[in-house]
Amino acid sequence: QLFLLNRMDPRLRVLAPQLIRRLSDGPLPRRAHMRATSANVVPPARLRVGFADGFEGEFHAMWLLDNCPSRRSASNQKARTSAELPEDAGLAGAAAVHGGEQVRVDWTGSAPSSTFDAAWLHRHAYGPPPAPDAAARALASAPSARAPIPRLSFDEVCTSDAALYRWLGHLADEGFCVLEGAPDDDEAGCRAAERIAPVMATIYGRAWDVVDSPDAINVAYTSVALPLHMDLAYYESPPGLQLLHCRCFDAQVTGGESVLLDSFEAAKLFSVRHPREFELLARVPATFVKEHFARERPVVMRYRRPHFALNGSGELTGIFWAPPFDGPLCAPLEDVGPYYAAYRCFDAFLTGLVETRGWTFRLCAGEVVTFNNRRLLHGRTSFEANGGTRALRGCYVSIDEFASRLAVLDRTHGAPPGARQPEMGLPMLGNQDHANGLPLPSRKPA
Repeated sequence: QLFLLNRMDPRLRVLAPQLIRRLSDGPLPRRAHMRATSANVVPPARLRVGFADGFEGEFHAMWLLDNCPSRRSASNQKARTSAELPEDAGLAGAAAVHGGEQVRVDWTGSAPSSTFDAAWLHRHAYGPPPAPDAAARALASAPSARAPIPRLSFDEVCTSDAALYRWLGHLADEGFCVLEGAPDDDEAGCRAAERIAPVMATIYGRAWDVVDSPDAINVAYTSVALPLHMDLAYYESPPGLQLLHCRCFDAQVTGGESVLLDSFEAAKLFSVRHPREFELLARVPATFVKEHFARERPVVMRYRRPHFALNGSGELTGIFWAPPFDGPLCAPLEDVGPYYAAYRCFDAFLTGLVETRGWTFRLCAGEVVTFNNRRLLHGRTSFEANGGTRALRGCYVSIDEFASRLAVLDRTHGAPPGARQPEMGLPMLGNQDHANGLPLPSRKPA
């Protein structure tokens, strides 16, 4: 059994002392509740670690070996693939060391011991934490009415990492936040977005103006009402965050209120009240289409997927709802009638839910409404300009870039015990990551 240091590239072996505590790039906050209080081998090939917060995690020997710090290079990449692991890796002993900040694992045979960061093991334990659901799940579970709209200063978000962290926290927990006091210039929204990551360019460009236009290339560029929807559902990977900077909203303009609704909360309630319809919309793939030739770069985009995406445990990981971009349904004949019935049911359910669980508000010039496009459905009431102007400018940020930025800030700013743990998933993020599933009362794990 030659593995761990014996199996490392000789050029990397000299770096082993530096790698022992480098299972992840960046510092891991030292949190008392993540310290190991015990570490014991459970035959035949498992390690059980007890933590100060009462949680017990179990780890398979093969998993531990695959994630041993000595198997990683200085750039935090694996020096050997998982296929090269010995099939008979065995655990000889284990102990919590250095005041519980680390866990030492002893292997059978002559292989050297491995040392794991206890906080890292806590973050990556198989089982769910014993604490109540993280704040990101609270909104979908709350029986009360909608929460107030979170608001932050645009200038503070653009100049302070602490304010940036609060902003991203709102986007992760409530799913949206309004930034106040943005200057009236073309790049203001993009500057805020780039505090997170580079702006995500799409078929509409790097940024785009939402104004009533006679030659609109999108229904949003008119004055008609927009039903609740997510943007760009016809993309394989729709945008994550959306930022809409209100540059002008004249007093004489009537209507044009913004509407937001948490689609995960809606789907969770829908699965309880209309389980049959939910099951059908989670099984039959809808068609999302964008076909437009009367533009500088003609577009033909199609994507088929169910409205509700579930993981292997039957948890909700994504919602795709965009009525203006529904394409021809491609499904067996016996599913067509039930699909449209379920579609009408969910559409009516969303409309009714807006009154008690949604947010309808009028933006003011200088405000930037920011929200998770994968989670918050958005819409707009129709409006009459009456000689005035309603002008917004928007841009997007990738959902992956957002999750990465939040994970980095969680580490550098030390999220409190029981808060989000982005490495192990952000419930209701909406990116279809199986770690990000929202449990549904009407479903049991497969």
